[in-house]
Amino acid sequence: MNKGFSLIEILIALVIISILSSIAFSGYGYYIARAKRTDGQMALLDLANRMEHYFLEHNTYEMATIGKGTHSDILNDALSPAGWYQLSISKATPDQYTLKATAMNARGSRDTSLTLESGGNRVHDIH
Repeated sequence: MNKGFSLIEILIALVIISILSSIAFSGYGYYIARAKRTDGQMALLDLANRMEHYFLEHNTYEMATIGKGTHSDILNDALSPAGWYQLSISKATPDQYTLKATAMNARGSRDTSLTLESGGNRVHDIH
């Protein structure tokens, strides 16, 4: 009577473990990407709120800046709270603006940038 496992039994167990781990890893990557994307979206919404506050004080969006160290700064740092996105004001006129959040590490991520314009319209997500 043999004690232990045969080579075939061990190989079958390894195949089952590798299949389960590949399924779990892809699901984990999806949730990490969603968390990063939420960071960018929340940062854009906060920036839009700050733009509206700036407009109430100055009656224009045109001179608002991010992280320049001037009195027109609406945000001290151009990074999103978790640091996954670089924020910018890509267009600012007296009555409209377009905000952009660019992924800091696009490699391995589906998102490269998120864009939001005045009035809350999401222009597009670039994948």
